[in-house]
This record gives sequence, C-alpha cells and structure tokens, in this order.
Amino acid sequence: MLFRKQQEADATAAAQKKKLEDEALKKKQEEEAQKKKLEDEAAAAQKKKQDEEAAALKKKQEDEAAALKKKQDEEAAALKKKQEDEVAAAQKKKEEDIAAAAQKKKQEEEAASALKKKQEEEAASAPVKSPQPVEPVEPVVSAPSAAVKVPLAVPSATTGYLEKEGKNFKSWKRRFFVLEAGNISYFEKETFKNSNIGTYSLTTTRSPIHSLLLTHSNYFSH
Repeated sequence: MLFRKQQEADATAAAQKKKLEDEALKKKQEEEAQKKKLEDEAAAAQKKKQDEEAAALKKKQEDEAAALKKKQDEEAAALKKKQEDEVAAAQKKKEEDIAAAAQKKKQEEEAASALKKKQEEEAASAPVKSPQPVEPVEPVVSAPSAAVKVPLAVPSATTGYLEKEGKNFKSWKRRFFVLEAGNISYFEKETFKNSNIGTYSLTTTRSPIHSLLLTHSNYFSH
C-alpha cells in the first residue's frame, strides 16, 4: 500500500515535472516565435524601406532623364527652327535681290528706250541740210613713223551728220560734225554746238577721223 502510494506520488511528480517542462518549452518556443516574428517584421520593414528608396531613386532618375530629354528636344527644335528661319531669310533675300536686279534692269531698259526714242525724235525733228560734195585729197606718206601733213581742200566751215562708233561702248550713233581750219569737232546734236564732245586735228594721217573723211566726205554740207 505504501509502495503504491509512492508510485502514485512519483507519477504525480513526474507528471508535474513534465508539465512544467512542457510549459517551459512552449514558452521558449513562443518567445522564439515572437522573436522571429519581430525579426521578420523588422526585415520586412527594412526591405520595404529599401524598396521605397529604390523606387524613389528610380523615379528621380527617370524624371531627370525625361527633363534632360525634353530640354534636348527643345534645344534641337529651337536650332532646327533657327536654321529654317535662316534658310528662309536667305531665300527671301535672294528673291528680293533677284527682283531688285530685275527691276533695276527694267528701269535701265526703259530709261535707255526712252533716251533712244527722245534722240530719234530730236534727230527726226532736226533740219537736214542737202549734202555738198567735198573733194577728197589723198595723203602723201613719206615714212611710216612720221606724221604726214595733209592739205584738205575744204570750205572754211563744213557741217553735217555722220554715224560714229563709241569709244567705250562699240555702238554707232548719229553725231553732228563741224569741219573748220584743219580740225573736226563733233556734237551730240546740232543745237549743242557750244558743248562739243571731241575735237580731232586733220593735219596728220594718224587722226582717227582722217580715213572717215576720205570715205564719207560727200555727206558734209554748209
């Protein structure tokens, strides 16, 4: 009987001990589980923070890249517009220069045409005298390099119109000539006798008018 009681007491003590051990183990496991939970939460919070920082950094970089691209696009567009404006301005200036040159040419042609018409009208309205023959005298040449005196049997003052080639512009124009005292002077018109264009001496065969007189002397009249 006593032994049985002892066994029951031992069994009760063992059960109590096991219960205490189980409770201690459970508490330890709960503490470890709580600790792990806290660690997991801390790790999750840390990861979340890192993810947020990475996302913020990425967004910042994307915003900066977008702003840089926008700036570059704006600069490229501004440069392109500037170049297009310069090309358009150059084209416009070229067209204006062409138009101005055409206008100037037209004005010059109109002025030349008006001057020619005026000269023709003045020449047509000027009195034309009947030509009187003048006997030409052949020059006597003794040496090529020497000036040769050529006596011309002409009246004291012989006048008339001849066609003369211009000095600078090789075009033929009608001029009024006066032959007097071995010299020949020419004028734009007969009414401009007091303002001669040029005078040549006829006492030498070197005169550019000498051969003209020998060929066209019959066109002069008093």
